Amino acid sequence: YQLLHTLNFDPVRRRMSVIVRTNTGKLLLFCKGADSSIFPRVQQEEIQPTKVHVDRNAMDGYRTLCVAFKELTQKEYDRIDRQLNEAKMALQDREEKMAKVFEDTEADMHLIGATAVEDRLQEQSAETIEALHAAGMKVWVLTGDKMETAKSTCYACRLFQTSTELLELTARVVGESERKEDRLHELLMDYHKRLIQDVPKPRGSLKSAEGFGGIVPTQLKLAFVLYPGIKGKEGRQAARNSDYAVPKFKHLRKLLLAHGHLYYVRIAHLVQYFFYKNLCFILPQFLYQFFCGFSQQPLYDAAYLTMYNICFTSLPILAYSLLEQHINIDTLTSDPQLYMKVSDNAMLQWRPFLYWTFLGAFEGLVFFFGVYFLFQNSSLEDNGKVFGNWTFGTIVFTVLVFTVTLKTGIFDLPILVSYKRIENGYVKTEDALTNLAERYPLRIL
Repeated sequence: YQLLHTLNFDPVRRRMSVIVRTNTGKLLLFCKGADSSIFPRVQQEEIQPTKVHVDRNAMDGYRTLCVAFKELTQKEYDRIDRQLNEAKMALQDREEKMAKVFEDTEADMHLIGATAVEDRLQEQSAETIEALHAAGMKVWVLTGDKMETAKSTCYACRLFQTSTELLELTARVVGESERKEDRLHELLMDYHKRLIQDVPKPRGSLKSAEGFGGIVPTQLKLAFVLYPGIKGKEGRQAARNSDYAVPKFKHLRKLLLAHGHLYYVRIAHLVQYFFYKNLCFILPQFLYQFFCGFSQQPLYDAAYLTMYNICFTSLPILAYSLLEQHINIDTLTSDPQLYMKVSDNAMLQWRPFLYWTFLGAFEGLVFFFGVYFLFQNSSLEDNGKVFGNWTFGTIVFTVLVFTVTLKTGIFDLPILVSYKRIENGYVKTEDALTNLAERYPLRIL
């Protein structure tokens, strides 16, 4: 065959075609695509025998594809060739003109048959979805597959259970959808009222969308903060349009439950610590103005003012934010309930923010007035040497730096202890069950 033209696939048409010339000079158009896009363009008497097999294979979870063809005359091919070239050369509305040529060309075809391919789930896909559900995440599946294929896939990945009640909202034509709209509104009105009463308004909810292979739905770009793309055999378009790329679906479990948990805890501590340490630093400077007649005399030396945030206090919290791991990654991955403890933005609420604010204000007062009362007798040495304001500021700064630096290692001690207790309890329970199983082995008769 000699390939003459390729009518590329797009998600709107849901099909693609090629025009070829055989060794005998015949001009043929072959088209493949979803049954919903092929059946309306073939002879109606050819549909029913194939449709039975397509529906059965779709219910079994196979991906189905229909194939059709038609023979072109030389005159028809010349017209199509001219129209395609004109559409490709158009400076305005090129895509619309190309779509119009494709629509006119892919018509009055003959159905060859259908194919069915088993599209197996990746390993541990079902376990991953169950873990995400247990962590309190809402999992949606957006797909362009047939309804039967989509339901079979959802059952296979345990998104649907046998007891799940399914509500199918389908319409074959626009008019049918409009006629049912009022009825649907009546059915959902009472439920909608209860939903509004029971569910609070969302506050900055975080979304995560996953794209597979070459499939990147435009709707998924509404998701923010996280868009992991999964590399697939169809292509890497999803991976290239994502914030993170993972090789397999099962890696989402570790990405979200482990790294997502640790990332949030680190960022929460980082943000609150910066408020705390800067309040500790600036409050003594503010209080000092009441004792120097508001002469704008600085409490700290210029070098201390410059180096406080750059070197003395930023590097420890930066290292903490990069390396801190209060719970083992394996424990976070295996216990989705730990993710729920931080999933509702629990560490960046008003209460912890006010705690760090009051703590910074309290310690700033202690730093300043502690040294102030120490300087009631400015002769701190036995030789009677008197210290001035620079010594006063240096002592305040030294105590300040030591305190806020040590705070990076102890400010999360209650959280660390609680998580360690959970982890130790988990390990002890697992060891006890293992010893019990070894002592009383199960015998299969």
